[in-house]
Amino acid sequence: MNENKKQSGWGKGLFILYGSFAIFILFLVFYVSFNEINLVEPDYYRAQLGYQDKIEKKENCASLTTQPSLVYKSDNKIIELTFPSEIQNQMLDGIIRFMRPSDYRLDFKVNLSIDSTGSQLIDLASLLDGFWRIEIEWQSDNDKFLFESTVNKR
Repeated sequence: MNENKKQSGWGKGLFILYGSFAIFILFLVFYVSFNEINLVEPDYYRAQLGYQDKIEKKENCASLTTQPSLVYKSDNKIIELTFPSEIQNQMLDGIIRFMRPSDYRLDFKVNLSIDSTGSQLIDLASLLDGFWRIEIEWQSDNDKFLFESTVNKR
């Protein structure tokens, strides 16, 4: 008889396939368990409960004849925030939120403090380069407003 008969290796191939799959799954479990998951906000779910208020504030802002303007001046790394003339003379109380989508730990707030021309300058020299979401929330009389914008600081 022929002693050099080649045996099929389906058992060994099946073992390698299942073994590779098990190692891959263990790697994924290990990798995911040590990665930090950054939500936009640490208390994201609680913040979403008040989302209707946010919609109403945006609608109030959209009803203004002129929207606030936010201009990033890259040459001297400042943001100039200018409010419309219809609300410049009113007492405004609010905050400006800078949010970094890639890392919520870099988020910070600045108090709204406009000058007599309706503008506020914010120095961004110490801010990390990259993409930032900016929310300006203020109250004028009994109305609440929310204006959103983005800046890509370089």
